[in-house]
Parts: sequence; structure tokens; C-alpha cells
Amino acid sequence: MGLVTDAAASMQQHLDAVWAKSLPDIEGRVEAIESAAIALLEGSLTSEVRQLAEREAHKLAGVSGTFGFPAATDLAREAEGLLAADHDISPADLVRLSAIAIELRRELIEVGRSPGGPGAPRDRSKKAATRVVMVDDDQSMLALVTALLGDHDIGVFGTSDPDALRAALVTHPPDLLILDVDMPVISGIELCKEIRADGRWDALPIVFLTSRTAIAVDLFDAGADNYLMKPVNADELLSVVKSRVRRIRRVGAESPGSAFPSSSRTVRAGDGHAPDVDVVVVDDDAVLADLLTHSLEARGHSVCTLSDGSAALENLAGANPRLRAKVIVLDVGLPEHDGLTVLRALSRDGVTAATRVIMLTARSLESEVLQALDLGAFDHVAKPFSVPVLMHRIRRALGERGTSV
Repeated sequence: MGLVTDAAASMQQHLDAVWAKSLPDIEGRVEAIESAAIALLEGSLTSEVRQLAEREAHKLAGVSGTFGFPAATDLAREAEGLLAADHDISPADLVRLSAIAIELRRELIEVGRSPGGPGAPRDRSKKAATRVVMVDDDQSMLALVTALLGDHDIGVFGTSDPDALRAALVTHPPDLLILDVDMPVISGIELCKEIRADGRWDALPIVFLTSRTAIAVDLFDAGADNYLMKPVNADELLSVVKSRVRRIRRVGAESPGSAFPSSSRTVRAGDGHAPDVDVVVVDDDAVLADLLTHSLEARGHSVCTLSDGSAALENLAGANPRLRAKVIVLDVGLPEHDGLTVLRALSRDGVTAATRVIMLTARSLESEVLQALDLGAFDHVAKPFSVPVLMHRIRRALGERGTSV
């Protein structure tokens, strides 16, 4: 059966559907920025158009990276800063905002509509018999390995971005991982340790490619299964990949199981009783809420989603809340009542004594983090987040609670 399970395939189908369904919203957010840029050029920018564009840029920054578009996150954050009410827009800013709008459309809309949705530029291996993910900051090496393995029905998703790897592990689970040792953001050894620390990837074969000698002990201590020296010998690489994948598939057939448990239930609030639920997601971004819901359900958790601060207060706060949760994932930037206001009410009503609250925010201000922790938040995660990292935080929160609600 291998690591590419029916549950993983189901997850990918859902994620593709989420992206396809979200494209009109994504395009609307880009259009809001474009409209503000055009109005600026024409000298007719109103405060309403500017505020809308700033708000939509803020949402784009929060969701783009999670779907695998880190460049779009940076662009959207830059646009949000240019459109902020306390920022005087200069002629140079005007030109830059126009360029950002064009780049966002190309990055999110043109790429996002290519075959396979957001996975298309990141996953060329959907129909291959074996799927390999490779992380290396040398683009020529990525191209070489992709060509070498591609001739043998082995699809390779190559990236130099560790965040793209983390997302791919969940959205396109590989049969094998290839890592370079020396990379600028995080070393392959540290990345390997991080992956091995997550129980879902205990069995994932990890092979290093390196030009460094006398490093075998460090690689195996980090959790590597094998390593090959650069320059790569094509026959040796192919032999290692095939043997490792064959072995893990044989083990999987003998001990069937899935990295993505399929048993789950989605709970809806407001049914006149107080159901227990594993996780409540409070976020006004429907795209992000949908992604989190499926990621949690795929791991067997019951989930409820709420879209604004009023709904959160109505269902989660008070002496007798309508909904009881083990963990609440609470966005700070909510309409009507912001996340800190909701957290304050939950703390006042004693909810945080029995429920772990994880705050989500597109900002990482130290004062905001400290305020949330003082009000009883269990954890704080900045947007755009890595889905595997957030799932780990939620699992930690569930595990440390002890008794259920």
C-alpha cells in the first residue's frame, strides 16, 4: 500500500477542490488591490476602496503561504503596508503597488488555474508510480535528479523552500525524501531531525545527497536511511530509491495503516445542545477555515467552524456555552469582535481553564503575543503558517489537556 494511501488521495482531492472553489475569492482579493492601484493612478482613491484593498491584502497574506505561494504572501504583506491608513503613498509607492497587483495575479490566478491547481507548479508527479520530494538549493541538481528519476516512472517534486516541503508532506505525501545537507535557510540535517520528530513520518525513507565527506555519523544520527555522494551516479541513485520504496511498501502491506485517519465528524453549532468537539476553528477566511477543517478531519478530529467574533462569543463563552471544545483555534483579526476580545471573555468565564486556545495572527507583535498569553492563550501561531506545524501544535494542545471536556 505504501505511504500514498486512499486517505491521502482523498485529502489531495479535497485540497484541489478547496483551491478550485477558492479561486473566485482569491481573484476578488487581487482585484481589490488592482482597483486601488487604478484609483491611485487616476487620483480617485477613496478611503473605502483603500480600506477594502488593505483588508483583502491582509487576507491574501494569511492564506497564500499556506496553499504553497510564499512569494504571494510577501507581495500581499507589502501591499497591505502600502495601503495602510497611516502610510502616505508616494509616487514610487503608486508604481510599486501597480507592479504588486500584476505579480499577484500572475502568481495566484494564472498559476492557480493551471492543471492541478496550486499543486501544479509544485508537483509534477501526480500520475507517477513513485513520488519523491527533493529539497536542494541548487536548481541544476534538482533538474538533474528530476530528469534521472523521471525516465523510470518516478515523479520528483523539487524545491529549495523548506516550507514547501512541509506543505508537500501533507498535501502530496511522498514515497521517499531526498535532502541536501548545506542549504541557506535550514540545514538538511536539522530538517531531517524536524521531520523525524513528527510521528507521522517515522517510516518515510530519507536519503541525503552531499559533497561533504566524514559526515555519515551526523546524517544517520539525524534519522537518515542512506546517503549518496555528489556528483550523483544515476544507477546508484535509482537503485537506492527503488530499494527503499520497495521496502517501505512491503512493510506497509504487512502492517496496513494510514498517516491520515479517516474517521471523523464535523459538528455544527447552534443545535440547542452543547456538543463536545475536539477543535473549534474561529476564522472569517472561509478558504483557510476549509483547509484547516479537512486537515483536522483527516486526522480523525471532530471540528466546528465559526466565522466571526459574535458567533464565537455566542457559542463558546458564558456560564453554559452552547459548544464545548478541547482546543480553540482563534484568529485575532475577526470582524465584529476581535480575537483578543473573545479570548478575554473566555478567560473571564473560565473556559480557558478547560480549553486550550491557540491564537492565529498575521502579525507577530510582541505586545500582542504577551497580551494573548496573559489572557490565557495556550499558544500563538503567525500567518501564513505551515499546516504540519499547526497540526503539531494542535496535537500537543490536545495531548497536554489530560481529561476531556
